[in-house]
Amino acid sequence: MKRTIFLLILCVILVLSGCSESQEAAAERKAKTEQATELMKSMSAGGTYVAILHKDGTVTAQGTNDVGQCDTMDWENIIAVSSGGAHTVGLKSDGTVVAVGYNPDGQCNVADWTDIVAISAGLSHTVGLKSDGTVVATGRNKYGQCEVENWKDIAQIASGYFHTVGLKADGTFITTDTDALHFSHKAENVSDLAAIDAEKKCTAGLKSDGSIVIEGFTSFNQQEAENLKNIVAIALGENHIIALKTDGTVFVDSPGNNLNDAVRDWEDIIAISAGIRSIAGLKSDGTVMVIFMDEECHPTDSLLIFMNDTVLHN
Repeated sequence: MKRTIFLLILCVILVLSGCSESQEAAAERKAKTEQATELMKSMSAGGTYVAILHKDGTVTAQGTNDVGQCDTMDWENIIAVSSGGAHTVGLKSDGTVVAVGYNPDGQCNVADWTDIVAISAGLSHTVGLKSDGTVVATGRNKYGQCEVENWKDIAQIASGYFHTVGLKADGTFITTDTDALHFSHKAENVSDLAAIDAEKKCTAGLKSDGSIVIEGFTSFNQQEAENLKNIVAIALGENHIIALKTDGTVFVDSPGNNLNDAVRDWEDIIAISAGIRSIAGLKSDGTVMVIFMDEECHPTDSLLIFMNDTVLHN
């Protein structure tokens, strides 16, 4: 009898110990997710360029600058950056917004925006989140990607090629109409989200348990991405996805797995970003690694940037 009681007590201790470890792991993952989400406001991969925010509120942009998307030299008091297809957007500390680069559809027409707390640059449109949880947008609206005037209670925003996504305060998401694009987003089936991203015809959500949910059409292996665990950040490019794991390594998938070798040695990563044809990873020592690619995700060029005066450097 004593042996039976002892074994029962031992089992209870082991179960409780396992629960405690699980809670600790969940707390660590949550902290790393929050850290990555905050840092990703300060590093943004665009078409084939990257924008990085400095501690003094200025911005450096490197890469392709054929339409002035890297002309951020005179920006001041910036607290967040976002890179689109060929335009760059900066959020200022007073809640106003600046933008440079390609502007045929008015994606840079943000001079009259006020009370903005977050920004997102899509292919040809720009979205801003206001402090009251409403959303504004400007730029190309062929597919209704700027029709966000009725959105409320939004906590995060993301913009892709042809649609805009909002993460609501309750962990669900809302998206602009995608019917014309012949792909669907089953927003009613998704909840408990901690972060979102959007690109081309795809929306990805990071759940609070560290798993990924994907809606829409993808060019990468959706099932493989959705089977991942212990993820703390996600980012979508034109035909690729990159996910940051709790151990500081990254998962990347693209047609033909053409990016795998390029990121095989990435480690100690604390934040990521993906552009139309680029990916970026921030290491804890302040190093920013950037890879540019062609349409089929073959790496074409890379940058290694170390600037310890950026907000990316702890």
